[in-house]
Amino acid sequence: MQFLNHWGDVAAALPERTFILRYEDMAKSPGDAVAAVARHFGIELTPEAIAAALAVSTREAMRESADPRDRQQIVSDEEARASVRFSEREEEILRRILRRHLRYDFGYDWF
Repeated sequence: MQFLNHWGDVAAALPERTFILRYEDMAKSPGDAVAAVARHFGIELTPEAIAAALAVSTREAMRESADPRDRQQIVSDEEARASVRFSEREEEILRRILRRHLRYDFGYDWF
């Protein structure tokens, strides 16, 4: 929460210099998200550059380029990720904590 509150403070103080990119927006339209991030930094990317960026950022490409000696699994298994869920009680506890301490929602329905 401290991390999110800090970046919320930065975005509130310097909105023209801060770019917030949500995971869901990137997942929904990765090419548009890459282009928007580049534009924020004053860079106009060609469609070919965006396509190249997307090609090297697939799960498969990241798995292939990972160091085999690295035991940390950076690209998680879809099934394992899908199995991680909060119980109703855990979710209510989390929402209570977020309502009390989180100052910015970044467009998420956390409260």
